[in-house]
Amino acid sequence: MLRFTEGELFLPTSVERYVERCSLWAGGPRRSPAPLVAADRLTIDRLGELGERFRDRPLYLRFVQQPLQRAEVRAWRRETRPRLRGTARLAAVGVLARLVDLALRLSLLVRGRVPRGLVAAAERRAAVDGSPAGCPYYGRVVRDGGYTVCQYWFFYPFNDWRSTFHGVNDHEADWELVAVYLAGTGDSPSPAWVAASSHDHDGAVLRRRWDDPGLHREGDHPVVFPGAGSHSGAFVPGDYVVSVEVPALRRAGAALRRRRAGRPPGFALPFVDYARGDGPAVGPGQARAWRPERIDDATPWVVGFRGLWGLDTRDAFGGERAPADPRYERSGEVRRSWADPLGWAGLATVAPTAGEEHAALRARLGELTDRLRVLDAATADERAALRGCVRRPAPSARAPTRTGCSRSASPSSAPGRPG
Repeated sequence: MLRFTEGELFLPTSVERYVERCSLWAGGPRRSPAPLVAADRLTIDRLGELGERFRDRPLYLRFVQQPLQRAEVRAWRRETRPRLRGTARLAAVGVLARLVDLALRLSLLVRGRVPRGLVAAAERRAAVDGSPAGCPYYGRVVRDGGYTVCQYWFFYPFNDWRSTFHGVNDHEADWELVAVYLAGTGDSPSPAWVAASSHDHDGAVLRRRWDDPGLHREGDHPVVFPGAGSHSGAFVPGDYVVSVEVPALRRAGAALRRRRAGRPPGFALPFVDYARGDGPAVGPGQARAWRPERIDDATPWVVGFRGLWGLDTRDAFGGERAPADPRYERSGEVRRSWADPLGWAGLATVAPTAGEEHAALRARLGELTDRLRVLDAATADERAALRGCVRRPAPSARAPTRTGCSRSASPSSAPGRPG
């Protein structure tokens, strides 16, 4: 179940409906972007076909064909809708952080960014496409390392964290993931872990044990609280301070960090992720229910289209560019969460069940015991060799000899020196 924050404008939506409203564009290193397919003439099946045909060119979708003008945006803001309360994120930070924040805002004037008025146009366009049948999720099942991984992918038409909730970035389209890891064999494996995507994090920070008191559940359904606008997953409702390092200051920050013996350089800006859970909810027993659709490596649009699912602003920092689909990164590489769902959540070295954990520990103990046996034997051989090199008295009046040692005569017995 997903519980959103009051003021959230975009809920999970259908990729089919989204693509049908989009135009498809192709760019290149030496050419300006040009439309391949006009809006309202594209289908999800054709998207996969064109993605394969033009895979050597950078492709992207455009959901909003023309942003609203300033007067239209003002009228949109006056419309009655829930509003977020308490957005003064810079009230508790110092003057330096405010100045750097201002510089970051000004940088949007010279780097690629989502145009003003795109959020309002996207919200109106998405509202027209609202489906009374519920919100879809795109499910994938993977078996790996003794786990059965159930991935739930959610698609949002827009990430408006910056424009609406004073966050870091805006971009068309947003893919987020919640994964449930089932342990055990047979027909009824039991849930062991839950992981939710959160910004650029990976590993143990993304997951909670099924029996963790900090994991909210309603019946057998885990509850995740998406951040307002960012849609990043949280397991406990609240306002989360997210420190974001300014890319242009990373090099200077690294130098200052070395001078200050590892202490934080102070260039990370505080932003707030509002994941309060006091807004609309999607799930069993709610006004909006789930509509599952299955995807895998044989789904044409998942495999065929490697482009971006929204406007490509060519932002050098990357924050204002749209994402690729669940399988791919913007670079065209396969996402870690898709290719390695255990490693993505830091579960590659965590046994699924207590029995398997004990078996793994016994196997490891056996390996260590065998290794110690080999080392003990080698130590005994070395000890015997060293003892063979010790001088022993000869049985006759002849000069002393050494056994098992090829070392040359000692200096005391060398010719020309007193014995």
